[in-house]
Amino acid sequence: MNKWKLIVISIIVTAFCFYVSVLLYPTAHPLGATQFTVNKDHIVKNASDLLSDLGLLARGLKADIRLRAQKHLIKQIQEEKGLEKGNRLLRESYPGYYWDLVWIEKPYTGISIETDDESPQVDEKIQEILKGTRFHFDTHGRMLHFSRKIPDTLNLPILSKSEAKKLAYDFIKKYVEFKPLENETIPSDSLGGMPNELKESEDDELEQVQSRIGERFKRTDYTFKWLISLPELENKSELKVIIAGNLISNYDLDLHVPEKYQHDEDSIVREILNVLLFIFITIIVIVIAFRKSRAYEINFTIAWKLGIFIALLYAVEVYFMMSREQGWEMIIPMIILPGFVGGAFIFAWAVSESVGRETWKEKIIPLDLITKGHFFHSKIGTGILTGISFGAVTVLVFLVLTWVASKIYSIYTIDSQSNLDYFSSINPTLKLLIHSLWSNLYVLSIYCMLLVSILYSKTGSRNITLALTAIPLAIMMGGIIGPSYIAIIIEAFTFGILLWVFYRYDLLTTFTALVTFTILYASITFANALNTEFIEIAAQHLTVLTAIIVIYAWITIFSKDKVQDFSAIEPAIAKFISERQRMKQQLEVAREVQKTFLPQSYPIFKGLDLAAECVPAFEVGGDYYDFIKLGNHRLGVVIGDVSGKGTRAAFYMTLVKGFLRALARISYSPAEILKEMNTLFFENAKRDAFISLVYGIFDMEEKILTLARSGHNPVIVHRTGEERLETIITDGLALGLEKGALFNRIMQETKIPIKSGDLFVFYTDGFTDARNKSKEEFGEERFLAAIKKYADGSAEKVLQGIFTEVKRYSKGMQQHDDMSMVVVKVI
Repeated sequence: MNKWKLIVISIIVTAFCFYVSVLLYPTAHPLGATQFTVNKDHIVKNASDLLSDLGLLARGLKADIRLRAQKHLIKQIQEEKGLEKGNRLLRESYPGYYWDLVWIEKPYTGISIETDDESPQVDEKIQEILKGTRFHFDTHGRMLHFSRKIPDTLNLPILSKSEAKKLAYDFIKKYVEFKPLENETIPSDSLGGMPNELKESEDDELEQVQSRIGERFKRTDYTFKWLISLPELENKSELKVIIAGNLISNYDLDLHVPEKYQHDEDSIVREILNVLLFIFITIIVIVIAFRKSRAYEINFTIAWKLGIFIALLYAVEVYFMMSREQGWEMIIPMIILPGFVGGAFIFAWAVSESVGRETWKEKIIPLDLITKGHFFHSKIGTGILTGISFGAVTVLVFLVLTWVASKIYSIYTIDSQSNLDYFSSINPTLKLLIHSLWSNLYVLSIYCMLLVSILYSKTGSRNITLALTAIPLAIMMGGIIGPSYIAIIIEAFTFGILLWVFYRYDLLTTFTALVTFTILYASITFANALNTEFIEIAAQHLTVLTAIIVIYAWITIFSKDKVQDFSAIEPAIAKFISERQRMKQQLEVAREVQKTFLPQSYPIFKGLDLAAECVPAFEVGGDYYDFIKLGNHRLGVVIGDVSGKGTRAAFYMTLVKGFLRALARISYSPAEILKEMNTLFFENAKRDAFISLVYGIFDMEEKILTLARSGHNPVIVHRTGEERLETIITDGLALGLEKGALFNRIMQETKIPIKSGDLFVFYTDGFTDARNKSKEEFGEERFLAAIKKYADGSAEKVLQGIFTEVKRYSKGMQQHDDMSMVVVKVI
């Protein structure tokens, strides 16, 4: 594609997708209800003013403020009203999202409290009142909760019922925008009185309670509750105010979400699946690491650099998450957690890189360019711009799919806290960039380079590979929307696009698409907030993305490429893998060639039922069998075993096959044929090579099997109607051990009468030498017992039965020798 054309398309696609996504977001996504009419500074000021009104000064304190969600309330509204209307109600009326503000750090001395008690208070006790004071304000600045710790031993004035009632009323009138229903109250389960007139019996009981409290705590506490009504919901909601002595100690708005919306089945399902998936992936990584390390195909050069980078990024993110902690409570997690995350990544990346290079090394080229210092290569710029476009498209696709699903199913929010944390951060832009970088490096490593590579190498199907990888990725990375069965489909399709980018392009393009998706997704949430502060933050995100990444991509696209031969910049591990792959390909070719030298089908021969199979221990082997038609009533059967294994043995096997085929027509004497073959093999093979072999000719007219053996396993015969087995052993040396004189003198030939029902088994020693986990051989006795067990069946049933017995015995053990067998049954 033309370079300028790529740049223009990337800008247009990204801008269009972002613009449409912003428009679609409020009605198409559960987080579309996050809108703010006041910013964090306004919330902090409100809290400070309220403390001042209550006689407490917040000098020297830090207001830690974080955005939270009432997920059960959000779920109820979105399920009952639908996603679009539910989001509108949450934006306009209901406090689905709220700011959680806590005063932290030890205050200065001199904090005062107004009280009618003339006795002076100990300064430390007064300070306890302000420690941990908490406020909840919704996104429109309305107070939902206020609480402060009043020490039980603090001596406070005792208010009468009417005085306490007035104090509670004044507090609600001044600070609470959610008003109680007129003249309607509900009984309190807590200790204390009610704002309405009480019956005398209840009043008597109240006096007794106050007396006990007075003896124990030196003060009186009251709890008041009122019913409230919110539009379009039938929840029996209430306001609660607790008076401790002459102080407001607690105010709370409880919307009483019905029980059916308080169950977190979706979250539980996600957590279980995540744990199982984590265990599964960990096992895969460990197994592959063990195999790769044995082959010297794991390299940590890139892995440890990225691991340190991720550990540093995660340490900063931990700092953002633990800003309420101090001292060792913050330092220890900032050391341990990043160390674990970075260390795990080093291990995972090393394994994934090895698998990725083995499956499609061309996708790793941009990484090699960067690690070798070639930062300005057109391949890098092209990958970045292409990735940005696909990241923006993926965001839009996700929103469109969610919008369509919301018209058919009840879509709701499961857990939005990870997205809300950006609003709470002291530097949202930095936190977003940090999180998107380290988390997507994990995704790139585990899901793209590892799982996609493994599945594609096993299945060879793009669609199956992407589907099987997208589902676990959706389980691990999703979890914002529900119900789970709908969400996983939407998320799997969405993440499938990003996985397809890896399949179609390369590592850098995919990583850029992942980071772009994460940043744009969060930026849309900020842009949707309808608050100047957060819209500016969204603009910062886009500015960073444009200034740092896009401009860099433009420069690299138009840079002169100094590297054309990418193999020259590959690390040593890539060369090892390439060499092994080359050898593997050669062995595959050799295996296919060897198969062509073995009979492709059994010959149809009157009076004989035939079956044969050869299972090499490695890609290619040295076992050999063949059927040779010698006229209308003679059939030659041969089986042999070349010394050694692998390609060398396979080569000698093909050589022997050629000799036998050429000599078989000259004589019908197996002994004479073997003598000639020995001469030829001795002249053409090295002295360390030899072949054991059995050659027999079935003459169906004479009803005779003529047999000669060159140092091979005996032929086993099962006579029809008899229980015992015969073992046919004739003298003879293996081919290639001696030039000819001794071989010819020792060689014997025997003639065996045959009749209908007789069974002949030709085999190599791979069967008897097979071992179980206790290193015990299958042996001759078990082999003969297997023949007896299946002797009454057809030749094929006998063959498969013996193979089954041997495989069952050696289950879990690697085959260390070739196994070949020919079964002939006289009909």
